[in-house]
Amino acid sequence: MKLKKQGAFFTAVFLLLNIWLASAPAAATSAAENAGAEGAADDMWAQQSYQEYLSGLSEQNYTGESIVISGIDYTAGTGAEVSAAGQDNAPVLQTEEDSFVEWSFSVGKPGMYAFRIGYYPTQGNGSEIQRTVLIDGEVTVSELESVRFKRIFRDAQPIERVDGGNDIRYEQEEIFRKIEANVTDADGFYGEALYFYLSKGSHTIALKGIQEPMAVETITVFSERSQLPGYQEYLAANPAKDAAGVLENGIAIYEAEEMLEKSDSVIYGTSDITSPENSPYDYAYQKLNVIDGSRWKEAGQWITYQVTVAESGYYHIGFRFRQKDARQSVRRLYIDSSVPFEEADQLVFDQDDGWQVSLAGGETPYRFYLEQGTHDITLEITASTIKDSLISAEQYLDALNEINWSLMTVLGTEPDTNRDYQLETYMPQLKGQLADCADGLSRIAEEWNTVAGQNDSGVAEIRQLSELIRGMSEKPSTIPLRYSFFRDSVSSFATLIENEKLQPLTLDYLFLAEPGAALPAADSGLLEKVKYGFLRFLSSFVHDYDSLNNGASGQAIKIWIGNGLSGGRDQALVLNRLISQEFVPVTGINADLQLVPAGTILTATLAGRGPDVALQLTGSDPVNYAMRNAVLPLSDFEDYPEVAARFVPSSLVGFTYLDRVYALPETMDFPVLFYRKDILNSLGIDVNSLKTWDDVINVLPDIQAGNMNFAIPAAYTSYYLFLFQNGGSLYDSDGTRSMLGEKQALDAFDTYMKFYQSYSLPYSYSLETRIRSGEIPLAVANYSTYNVVKLAAPEIDGLWGIAPVPGTRQEDGSIISSVPNTCAGCVIMSSADRPDACWEFIKWWTSADIQYKFGRELESSMGMGARYNTANIEAVSKLPWTAQERTVILDQAEQSVGIPEVPGGYMTQRNVDFAIKAVYTDNKDARSTLLSYINAIDDEIELKRKEFHLDQ
Repeated sequence: MKLKKQGAFFTAVFLLLNIWLASAPAAATSAAENAGAEGAADDMWAQQSYQEYLSGLSEQNYTGESIVISGIDYTAGTGAEVSAAGQDNAPVLQTEEDSFVEWSFSVGKPGMYAFRIGYYPTQGNGSEIQRTVLIDGEVTVSELESVRFKRIFRDAQPIERVDGGNDIRYEQEEIFRKIEANVTDADGFYGEALYFYLSKGSHTIALKGIQEPMAVETITVFSERSQLPGYQEYLAANPAKDAAGVLENGIAIYEAEEMLEKSDSVIYGTSDITSPENSPYDYAYQKLNVIDGSRWKEAGQWITYQVTVAESGYYHIGFRFRQKDARQSVRRLYIDSSVPFEEADQLVFDQDDGWQVSLAGGETPYRFYLEQGTHDITLEITASTIKDSLISAEQYLDALNEINWSLMTVLGTEPDTNRDYQLETYMPQLKGQLADCADGLSRIAEEWNTVAGQNDSGVAEIRQLSELIRGMSEKPSTIPLRYSFFRDSVSSFATLIENEKLQPLTLDYLFLAEPGAALPAADSGLLEKVKYGFLRFLSSFVHDYDSLNNGASGQAIKIWIGNGLSGGRDQALVLNRLISQEFVPVTGINADLQLVPAGTILTATLAGRGPDVALQLTGSDPVNYAMRNAVLPLSDFEDYPEVAARFVPSSLVGFTYLDRVYALPETMDFPVLFYRKDILNSLGIDVNSLKTWDDVINVLPDIQAGNMNFAIPAAYTSYYLFLFQNGGSLYDSDGTRSMLGEKQALDAFDTYMKFYQSYSLPYSYSLETRIRSGEIPLAVANYSTYNVVKLAAPEIDGLWGIAPVPGTRQEDGSIISSVPNTCAGCVIMSSADRPDACWEFIKWWTSADIQYKFGRELESSMGMGARYNTANIEAVSKLPWTAQERTVILDQAEQSVGIPEVPGGYMTQRNVDFAIKAVYTDNKDARSTLLSYINAIDDEIELKRKEFHLDQ
């Protein structure tokens, strides 16, 4: 009887999938109908792509009509107000990052219309402005879910070229002036703007805030495509006069790192020593001499340079560059904000392992007419030359993801290879869909092979996936056997597409050249490379690479930073710049920052060679040092209460010993709830309704019915979450014994372990992999994992988010949503000669302004993966989280609970982990298992208290 019911269930599932697959298009479903502003902005699962939208139109005509709407003439809105922030104090509409504003307009003729926003970036967190765009109340295509609006940055001061030392790069500053930008896709696939069909009559356009404020001055609705002149037409329109004898030796070089303006603060000069021809170059010191391709690679990023010519005439524009990572890297060239001719809209920089020197236009270089005087030359990353095949690749990826998700709901994550799932019977469309995908991928591989001129690894990967899918189509009975490889291959294909979108270009300099002038050398000869390589080797014996501070000596306080949560040379260099520019000049206290291996502080201190201040000490280290009188109690300083107010009180708990605080927190981490928006929407689950663990348990059948799951880390910190929510504690008030044997603690452990024993949650998993594939659409994880998911799964960007962790309902009906926090902190060593100077440094370092600047510099230097989880609450508010993410993080931080440290406390986490493994592996009773470990914890606490004479 049970088998019959299971068979009926799977039959029903197959039939439902059959119906669903038959009605679903190859790549994505149709747009949401009659969705409100909030619903349309969140319902990612229901959106069609722009390509699908265009294919569904019977005609695409342009009327030439243009309508300008004043930003202040909005018809509905929240989070917005009129202010005099425009040019000459003109009124504009200031919109906050949680705003929703709608404007009405009418068009006289039906046709294809686009939108241009005239806006002022206003003071925010310095990150990219993002808005959801709704047309007539709907998010018409998925590309409108997150439309990006750039800011303008420049170096606050020119690079300081230090003779006999490293160049100094100053911080970035933002320029607040009006920008006009078309509503277009983030990848730049569809040209200057996205066009939508509007019928004659009344319509609305709305902007819903996602991230950062902006002031809207105008919205222009237009129905025309700009036409650039061809190159020959451009030449005919200008005087036939070549520049001659104007430039010294016919060449004028402009260093790439010395920019006028740029679109992103992440774009700035870095040091490259791969060639002595790099300008400037020094074998011993770091010279900021290139714009690295890792910082300048995403569509829409631009850099502007300023050039001056003494006489009007035609000039060539050339570049010294290296482009070894992309098939082709494409830049759009503007002169004084205009693309001069059609061919300049796509300048191609070909792939090569070495340095290259080339003129725009290649072997038949273009001539650019420049009037006498100063001009701006802008290089903007535009769509790749393989954009059409990339669009197709994304469509096939969407189709494969849908096939993967539907197969997973039937086969599970680990199919039974001996079972006949009868896929041909219950999913007749699957065979044809797989065959179509295989054919499409094969065509894409051929196109990419043609561009690259060789069968590179990317092409080989696509061909391999195509053959795999073709085999699954021809023999559906082998799908269970091949499913795991198919799932992993689809994930790899997604990563490949994201990498293909990137167009890195490392630029040493650009130059103006008179026609016929000799070009600079692309690279040095072998002998010169050997010479400078040998000099670099010799210089390594006389330079102290541990000390990052030039000239610090005498009374300098010694600061150590290790390879902890935010350690590493890149991070240390950022901190060193802040010290030299903002600490030493202001306080007059010299500081020597040194990068050291982690775990060497105590031994070095005992040897008399330790630091005065140590940063990024994790876990129980500060209290362990305090037990041995190796660090000073910071709470003894007179102004400590004022400094401590920067942090949530719970972040100081782990640094407290015998009622004195020995460290200030630098970073703080705690759990949040990660979720896949699209999958939960498809299951009818509102993440905001998951207030308690009972709510989670209630939706588990819906999730697990599709062979998906919910996840919580199998670790002592997860148990602490339930412990604190249940009103329990780890130790008694004196820290003399464990309280895990009390009823609240045992109940909490039983509740936690039931998720594994009764609800079959996974014990070990890779969250970024599982949330990417959809196998785990709901999971608890530390919020620092956000960076990992963001980097590992860019193709689902916008399809996932974070929410508060569910809580435990109390007898009075209230809900406690406490979570444990873990912190890294900074200490002053007892051996410090100048403790007051060290305290001044620690106060400066943990201040909101410096923590914010450090976090922004890290992200500018290293990208999104370096998002800094500062413990300073004010600094968290300034970092570039979206409004929704910031609210979750701040609310969860306030509800976080510190993990107290006591002598021998390491035995608590060790034995809790033992108990978790024993219950999971042997299916033991949770309460009795945890009880069996309590004596070991108490014994170790007693032993350590005797060692440190705490009971005397």
